[in-house]
Amino acid sequence: MQQLYSKNLLTANKKTTKKLILGITFLPIIFSWVTLQKGYSNETRICSFLTLIMWTTINIKFLKKLYLMAFVEAKGMLIELLDKLT
Repeated sequence: MQQLYSKNLLTANKKTTKKLILGITFLPIIFSWVTLQKGYSNETRICSFLTLIMWTTINIKFLKKLYLMAFVEAKGMLIELLDKLT
């Protein structure tokens, strides 16, 4: 077990730069995939994909509200237009 762990540390030799951290923070849909390259630690990969999942969840909830608001607005405009025509 100890031998496998030390082997993992030897292969995880790429440093996570500040630019990559900023990229993962603000555009995880693109930059999380960079950590799948050889050399990044599992901890870095897990953190980047958790950030991706968090951002995706937040954006889906936001988009649902946005689409609902747009639908209600369009429905109101359609009712006004129909009232003017009749």
